[in-house]
Amino acid sequence: MQLGMFMDKHILTRRAALLSTIWVPGSLLLADGDLPESEPFSEGPAYKVGAPFRKMLREPGMEGTPLLLSGLVLNTQGKAITDAVLDLWQVNHQGVYDSEGYRLRGKFRVDANGRFEVATIVPPPYSGRDAHIHVKINSSRLAVFTTEIQIRTERNIHNNPALVMKLHDGTGGKVGHFDFFLREA
Repeated sequence: MQLGMFMDKHILTRRAALLSTIWVPGSLLLADGDLPESEPFSEGPAYKVGAPFRKMLREPGMEGTPLLLSGLVLNTQGKAITDAVLDLWQVNHQGVYDSEGYRLRGKFRVDANGRFEVATIVPPPYSGRDAHIHVKINSSRLAVFTTEIQIRTERNIHNNPALVMKLHDGTGGKVGHFDFFLREA
């Protein structure tokens, strides 16, 4: 299954659109200073060590709305962090984490441009929490970074605007784009 089949066209966040207009291979042309750092968020009690590397989180026959999540992992100067590994975990369509196995948990490497693409499902809100996907980013170039991507919905309760991702309709599901800007150690 090709991940691109869920996208009618490449949907960009406002920040990603700005970056895409000034992209030069390997770096960004910046007028002054650093890009704002992405905001951390606690890993919460559901993190589980040892998630496997995967091509996608969504499995055949899995219930829930398909979601194609893409983005970039860049430093605060706009250069790709090419050895970044994203460790993602989220709830299923009923708002439950898999605590016995690694369903909807996995690791993904970015490409040479710092880009990642993950096929998963749209997580629902649960137990007074807004819909979200947890992310832990590891790289030899930075300290471990943990946050979450919060999904914008009609009934958001506690969203942090810096962590919110808006979803768009795509072919066969939803698409979302979220970029990370991290300070190198």
